[in-house]
Amino acid sequence: SSYLGTAKTKTITINANGNILNFVHNNTDWNYVRCVNPEAKIIINDASLTNSKNNNGPWNRHDICFFNPVELNNIVSDKAIALEADATLNNI
Repeated sequence: SSYLGTAKTKTITINANGNILNFVHNNTDWNYVRCVNPEAKIIINDASLTNSKNNNGPWNRHDICFFNPVELNNIVSDKAIALEADATLNNI
């Protein structure tokens, strides 16, 4: 898993300006993008998402899994996006 922020973090906003966000996940099931604070919201704007790790095994090893509430705006992804909590999706 990738952990972001601290226990006090309320929101993390990533304005990618059209760049690639590459989540290099381990070769394990249910890799999560998550915050230390499980209630913090992750907002990602204008990004291409991928997971570049060469994972063998179940389909979920290839996903980009968001554990926290998430807002995704103007996103392109070459992997499946899995959502564990509330999500707002705009132009995905």
